[in-house]
Amino acid sequence: MIGGPNVPPPPRNLVERAVAAAPGGPVHVLLSDQVAEHVPGCNLAVRREVVRELGGFDPRFRAAGDDVDLCWRIQESGLTVGFEPAAMVWHHRRDSIRGYLRQQRGYGKAEALLERKWPERYTALGHAIWRGRVYGGPRWGGRVRVYHGVWGSAPFQRLYRSPASLVELLPSTPEWTFVLAVLTALGGLWRPLLAAAPLLAAIVVASVAGAYRAAAGAGRARLLATGLTLAQPVVRLWGRLDHGLTPWRRPGVGFALPRPRTIPLWSESWVDPSDRLAILEEGCRADGAAVEAGGDFDRWDLEARGGLLGSARLTLVTEEHGGGRQLVRFRVRPRLSLAGPALTALAAALVLAAGGSRIAALSIAATAALLTARAVLESGVACAVLLRGVRRQRELADHDLAAALARRARQARIRVARA
Repeated sequence: MIGGPNVPPPPRNLVERAVAAAPGGPVHVLLSDQVAEHVPGCNLAVRREVVRELGGFDPRFRAAGDDVDLCWRIQESGLTVGFEPAAMVWHHRRDSIRGYLRQQRGYGKAEALLERKWPERYTALGHAIWRGRVYGGPRWGGRVRVYHGVWGSAPFQRLYRSPASLVELLPSTPEWTFVLAVLTALGGLWRPLLAAAPLLAAIVVASVAGAYRAAAGAGRARLLATGLTLAQPVVRLWGRLDHGLTPWRRPGVGFALPRPRTIPLWSESWVDPSDRLAILEEGCRADGAAVEAGGDFDRWDLEARGGLLGSARLTLVTEEHGGGRQLVRFRVRPRLSLAGPALTALAAALVLAAGGSRIAALSIAATAALLTARAVLESGVACAVLLRGVRRQRELADHDLAAALARRARQARIRVARA
């Protein structure tokens, strides 16, 4: 697959000018100048035999997301998504405010569908994880810099945008603004919570200022573009929440008491530990779980994410007994993220500070109890994911395991040949 940039043609009226300057349009994500992580469907070409081999576009994506899914599947199969900056196309944006907002809500729905199919590519809050850099459209914050090279040695100069700060990114994450608004509203029950009001006001001012700055290219339609820039993340969040992509969504299927476990496995046929882990990881992903492999400096091998507050980690140890026989031990341990204990401790401190306000104390205590229960649920679901994978491998016959290893080796040879 290969794609290129898409540029809106000259606008015919103020609405088209404002929509073209607002965020949320089709953009490309680049890993380098020639290799992309994603190219939008309005400007891409893909080989017919590759589409047939991968089964075509996934029909569940009707509003959007089909191009993202195909790009990710192509990369998973060992192929490359290319980018050619000269292959530019004119792409008309929506010609009405209603059409633009419906499009953004549809994008939110597509994100919810993508998260169900690719949970490992999304955070616990429901935001996509891109390895590359997102290009195109207005930016929230970040100053423009000129690339000169060391001692001015660059062959030509280009403009680069520095990463935006946390304050500059707040307008694109309305969840935190909503939390502060709720805390400020609860200040009527307990006055110390009104301390969130100045922070809420600061975020609102920063959001409006950032949106006005991002809409600088709209010209006479700058005020309308500012309004659309502020509305876009809210409408997109509405689409995600309306279709199940919520921070409180059910983290998976099944539940196991979150406690450490060690499961032994005796094998009469020798299997490379890395292959055994890879098969276990594939099985967990097939169950729809978000699983991450440990890195070079990690003391664990696989981690299953249960959510924002809880996860579980697996470590594998193999004893060699000669003649191809192995004693394999799987260690599964629940893990709580730092956010869970920190939020619970904060809630406990607020309960003590509430003093004579019984309603405020009970409300905060109930919130702390819900956070604790949620952390136990998420870590228990993550433990169940890993235990189900271990159980599946224990029940796997030797010939089935050999077939799975042969399939992985064949896929690896295909990837190498394509590369």
